[in-house]
Amino acid sequence: MEKKVVKIFLHCIFSLILLFYLYNVKYSFLPIDSAKVVWLVFVLLFVFEFCRSRKFRYIFTGCVREIYPVVLLLVFGVTLLALTLLNAGSNLTIPYYSVIYVIDVLPVVTLLVYFFCFKLGCDAIKAVVLAGMIQGFLIFIMLVSEPLKDLYQTFVITGDNILSYYDYRRVGITGFANYTVGIVQAAIACLQATVLMVKLRTNREKVRAVDLIVFLILIISALLSSRSSLIIFGLFVLVMVVRKAREKSYWLNIFPLLSTILTIGATSILLLITNEELIGSNVVLRWSLEPFINLFNTGLFTTGSSDTIMSFYFDPGLSTLIFGDWQYVNDDGTYYRHVDAGYMRMMLFMGLPLSLVYYSLILWILTRLYKLTKKYEMDVFLITIVISLFILHYKGNIFIDGIAVMKIVFLVVLQFFIYKRLLKYNYCRNIWSRDLATH
Repeated sequence: MEKKVVKIFLHCIFSLILLFYLYNVKYSFLPIDSAKVVWLVFVLLFVFEFCRSRKFRYIFTGCVREIYPVVLLLVFGVTLLALTLLNAGSNLTIPYYSVIYVIDVLPVVTLLVYFFCFKLGCDAIKAVVLAGMIQGFLIFIMLVSEPLKDLYQTFVITGDNILSYYDYRRVGITGFANYTVGIVQAAIACLQATVLMVKLRTNREKVRAVDLIVFLILIISALLSSRSSLIIFGLFVLVMVVRKAREKSYWLNIFPLLSTILTIGATSILLLITNEELIGSNVVLRWSLEPFINLFNTGLFTTGSSDTIMSFYFDPGLSTLIFGDWQYVNDDGTYYRHVDAGYMRMMLFMGLPLSLVYYSLILWILTRLYKLTKKYEMDVFLITIVISLFILHYKGNIFIDGIAVMKIVFLVVLQFFIYKRLLKYNYCRNIWSRDLATH
């Protein structure tokens, strides 16, 4: 019993660290955001552990060798930095987010997994899901408690441009449940769905009521934060059908739960959108269910924002198309040329050729990560994330704003890879010890 309590406590600590690392909270009493605080602490610990521990060096160098495209992305980022400065660029966001994988994501995630998972016995997937559940719970609590929401708003910095949005979205750990939060919540919901499917398929663990409640919290909080989360959920189901179509035993195990969830979800949405009095008086429901309302009334699954995105794509001119303008934001901090769409923003900054190089490197990294987890039932989750990132980039710059999703992917994959790496290290160490004893 005592060991179980200690394990729960350690998972809570791990989850709180991930909460601030993934959601990038800007507190008024801190000079930097929470993700950078976590980075600063753990990068210092990383340097200490790397110098001290032969085992950790073996693990980290193995990670770099397996995910070597991150080094190429570092070179690309440094090149972008030089080109930005040479072209009097106004912002270093894209160069920074190109080198962040080597200076932040890979070292910090490796140390977190090594320390919490293999020294303290925690599970990275459980910790990520718990962090997402805490965020979802905070969104719900702040939606129903205006005083709590207002009190928390005194501690966070959300920016004047964000405060002009619907007031109800000023909720959650970040102080604003936006597009990025919705995508992260959806990714974690898909991760939890993967865990549930593995439990159902293998029968090693029973699916508990609390597992379903957590799953429900993640789905609803994702939908309340961003309607784009529907794309991730739809893709997850589609990829699951395509990948597992021939596995009869798989469907026999998960079909009852899947059909129940889809039936309840579809029925609930239909009842809500046909209740005109409720939809008319509740801005939260009206906004989050807008695509379903439009589908019911007009037959088109669209939103006002999806129609606006089309105007962000235009002919920028041959020079900009090839070489870019090296501008990312305007002098007042707004989007350059008032464009929010991801593919267009990247192209306006560095031109189409360099943009294609960037996307190729990101895809290469994701492909390497996918290959490391072939045997661990994570294929549906990872394929969904890869496709979702490139689709959602059409709307916003997901590879910048959604860096938390990449952190989650690294956490999940490296937990499996480091486990294999440690087995190999211990095996080699036993051989070395035996050879030394023989001689």
